[in-house]
Amino acid sequence: MAEDVPSVANLHVTALTGDNTFTLLYRIQPGSCDQSFGLHVAELVHFPNSVLEVAKRKANELEALQPNRDGAGEADSKRQCTELEKGHSLLRKYLDRAKTLSESEDKEGMETLRKEIRNSEHSFIRALLLSQ
Repeated sequence: MAEDVPSVANLHVTALTGDNTFTLLYRIQPGSCDQSFGLHVAELVHFPNSVLEVAKRKANELEALQPNRDGAGEADSKRQCTELEKGHSLLRKYLDRAKTLSESEDKEGMETLRKEIRNSEHSFIRALLLSQ
């Protein structure tokens, strides 16, 4: 629709998922979202397992229909989701480390953590840093 209507923009909000958590980053990014969080939310609100299994199976069927595949036959969207999940995991680790810093090591530890994040080569982390 964004291509057809000048006043429409294609934007999305990123989120972190994992370990029974769902955290919206409240950061608006350009482009379409490369993954759906419906299954994550359904698991968090305890949908019946039978419903979740049908939904997962249907999602896998739909993903198999993706026309863009790399040389190994993996759908581009699946590869992007895997990269995004790795980025989410890395960000979660950074946040967990920040939470565990004691007051005595807070200043030094935070500076070390900041440097590590700034030097990260991961595309997800780089994108977050550039969007500030």
